[in-house]
Order: sequence, then C-alpha cells, then structure tokens
Amino acid sequence: MTLLRLEGVTVRFGERAVVDAVDLEVAEHETVCVLGPSGSGKSTLLRVVAGLQPVSGGRVLLGGADQAAVPVHRRGVGLMFQDHQLFPHRDVGGNVAFGLRMRGSSKAAYGAQVAELLELVGLPGAQGRAVASLSGGEQQRVALARALAPSPRLLMLDEPLGQLDRGLRERLVVELQGLFSRLGTTVLAVTHDQGEAFALADRVVVMRDGRIAQAGTPLEVWQRPASEFVARFLGFENVVPATVSAGAAATPWGKVPVPAGAAEGERQLLIRPAGVLLAEEGLRCEVLSRTFRGTHVALLLRPGAGPVLEAECELAGAPAVGDRVSVAFAPGEVVVLPTGPGSA
Repeated sequence: MTLLRLEGVTVRFGERAVVDAVDLEVAEHETVCVLGPSGSGKSTLLRVVAGLQPVSGGRVLLGGADQAAVPVHRRGVGLMFQDHQLFPHRDVGGNVAFGLRMRGSSKAAYGAQVAELLELVGLPGAQGRAVASLSGGEQQRVALARALAPSPRLLMLDEPLGQLDRGLRERLVVELQGLFSRLGTTVLAVTHDQGEAFALADRVVVMRDGRIAQAGTPLEVWQRPASEFVARFLGFENVVPATVSAGAAATPWGKVPVPAGAAEGERQLLIRPAGVLLAEEGLRCEVLSRTFRGTHVALLLRPGAGPVLEAECELAGAPAVGDRVSVAFAPGEVVVLPTGPGSA
C-alpha cells in the first residue's frame, strides 16, 4: 500500500526549477534512499514532504490525503538532520522525550518509552547523560530515538550519517537497516553516499538537476545504470561511445563483446572494472597505478589507443606499475547504455 505519493512536484527558485515535475511513490514499510550530487534537489524534496518548503506545482499525498493545507506538526512525519540538532541544554532523556511532551504525553507515560527507545538504538540507561559528553555516533543515535519517539508514519533522514567517520557509518547503516526492518518503519532518506544508500535501501532513486534519472532496487541500479550520468555517478569511469552490432561493440579500445540481446546502433558502453581481465592476448596496456583494496587490486591502465581503463585483479600476481599487460573483456560486466537527452 502506498504511504507517500508525489505527483508532479515542482519547486522553483526564481526561474530555476530545483525540483522539476517529480513523481514518486513510497510504500508502507519501505526504505527509499534518494541519491544525487549536490544541487540535484534531493534535500529540497525532503523538505517538501515535511512541509518546510512550499511547492510551485504538484501535490504531496500522505495516506492518500493531500498535504497542501496541513502544517508541519500535523503531518505525522519525523525528520532527522545531518547535524542532529539536539538541544544542548537538555540531557539525553530530555531530547528523546521532546516530541512526546509536545504531543501532550505525561512524564510518567513517556519515561518508560524513552528508556525503551534508548535501548532500541543501543544507548541503554543514557537518559541522564549530557549531550556534550556524547560522541558523534552516540548523538546520531539520540537524534534517531527522538525522531522515532512520536511513532511517525514516515521517518525522513537528511544525510543522517554524513558527519561520521567511514567505519562508524558502515556499522550504523547495518544497525539502521535491522532496526527499520524490526519496527516496520517507512523511511525516506537522502544521501550523496552511494554505499550508504545501497546498504540501507529497498529502493534507490538517483536524481539529477531536479529530476529522477533512475529508480529501482540497489541491484537493478548497480547492474543496469540507465544512463552515462548514473554510471559515472556510481563511480564507473570505463564509459565510451560505441557502435553495437552482431554481439559486439566497436569502441576506442577495439571490439568488445556485449551481452546477448543488447540493443544495437550508436550507444554508450560501460565496462565495469571487474570485466577488464588480464589475459595472455588482447589489448596491450601499460600499468599506470595499482591500489590495494583489501580483497583485490585496482589497476589504472593506459592502452595504446582510447582512454585509460580501470581494472581489477586478484592480489596474487598483480602487475607492477610500468608493466605491460594484455586485457580482454568479459561480456557479463559490459552494459550497453542508451543515448540521447539525459544520458550524459
């Protein structure tokens, strides 16, 4: 069942459309992450749903009801910002209880709920701690507990882990995913971090210039980027123009096999680094750099013709910088991208 529906939502600042005729649905108990570079409109979209940003056109519906005349505090949504925005003059318990107090709950009624929420987010017994004494990760947990306290029908997260170090972000993403699953929470989150989005979301929405460039499950978006823009945003650099016919593509790197049934004609071709294989024979390249990535070595190769290539290989036998190698291409790691407006 759809909880949130955006119909042609547009936000203009002067002549510029920051959000441009966006249609989006979020089902109950679904976690949707909106990805995009700075200025793509993702945070503005979140503010529209919360009621903090008026629309220039279109409708926001929650539970089928148009929210045009519904003030922020009556929408039943929770919003957690990147900087947490905790109250420094209140202790942890006071911060978590704030939403419950605004709803009119008595101290006796919300005391047990605050304790339960802190237990849920991994901070048992922290009610009396000062906000200033908390680490960044602990403040993030308190902000999450505060957002969850009024039992919002939709929880919205704005770059929730953006200020945390990488190791802590990776741990908390796993915890958040499990927590939302247990609670059945409906979540709309925005982030610029694709790893965070792909780990957390049931569905990923990639935005560009105020519009949705692609939407799908993390696996769908990763395996089949809808355009050159999406491919490059995901970090893939092996993208070149190509002419596809008879199961192969003519590229600056020579003939590259493509998956069966690939669209023919003038296209863009993506070759994932895992599909650039060291071989006995093939395209001759010089190794420009090698980077240890834990489970594999990332190589940057300069071929005799065409742009540089990103490749991956196993740790054992990885070539050294300056070595000459031959590479072949695995069709299973090749994606034929569409061309035309919005593809670049």
